[in-house]
Amino acid sequence: MEKVEQTYKLPEGWTEVEIKDISLKLNYGAIVAILFLGISLLSCKKNNEVIPVSYFKNIIELTSDYQIIKVSNYSGEKLQYIKQFSYSDDLVEMVQTDSMHNVSLRITYYLNPIGLADSSIDSSYLNQEVKYIHLNKYYYDENRYKIASDYFSKNISDNFWHLPAIHLSYNIVNGNVSSLKVNDDYYASYSYSTLDNKIDIVSFLGDFSGKKNANLKAAVHFQYHGSPSTAPPSSDYSYILNSNGLVTECKEFYTSSYHTTDSEPSHEWRITSYEYIFQ
Repeated sequence: MEKVEQTYKLPEGWTEVEIKDISLKLNYGAIVAILFLGISLLSCKKNNEVIPVSYFKNIIELTSDYQIIKVSNYSGEKLQYIKQFSYSDDLVEMVQTDSMHNVSLRITYYLNPIGLADSSIDSSYLNQEVKYIHLNKYYYDENRYKIASDYFSKNISDNFWHLPAIHLSYNIVNGNVSSLKVNDDYYASYSYSTLDNKIDIVSFLGDFSGKKNANLKAAVHFQYHGSPSTAPPSSDYSYILNSNGLVTECKEFYTSSYHTTDSEPSHEWRITSYEYIFQ
């Protein structure tokens, strides 16, 4: 297995420390009790702050040509949801169930004659009843990259569509989404590693949703339009790949928004592992 680590620069003054399995030995005569922490900890310290670590896992079932069929998502060892995809000539349907196998989300993508989803309907469920309906319209450029979408929502309880629509626009540079605007305001900017992006490990959608980014994301910086003294959140990413060039681990270093005049940002490590089962 090939390990490819994409490095990034941590904030000045920070060092990365891997804390190995911790054992606590209590000796009472001949009795020795050894206590193991089941999850390895990865932490950084600044001003005695210990950075929390969250672990996630995605088990992805897919075909030999990388069409995703099923994704099982775990937080730690606990199942959070399962996404299952079904495909036909003019439709793609995704059904998401929770840990109790109740449907929580259903999305139907409607494909145009060239195989791109030009619209979709999302149904969100609460207690096995539809709570919200979302309509989405998608737009693509001549190279099949998604460049815009419109989003309408309807709460079943008040039974009317919430207008105006939310408009998303994507700027494409060198085959990657470089920035995202929401209703014409900058929302986020992205930078990328040199690693090839084989499959969508974020939303798990295929080519029917437009061309995926050419490279794996290195960083995202969000924009904030409130107080000038508030710094927006950001994330930095590194990866480990297998011999097929698929991501087996994504390590995200998250920095929260904060007031620059009177507070420090909080941080979190989010480590996601990926397993692949080919059908």
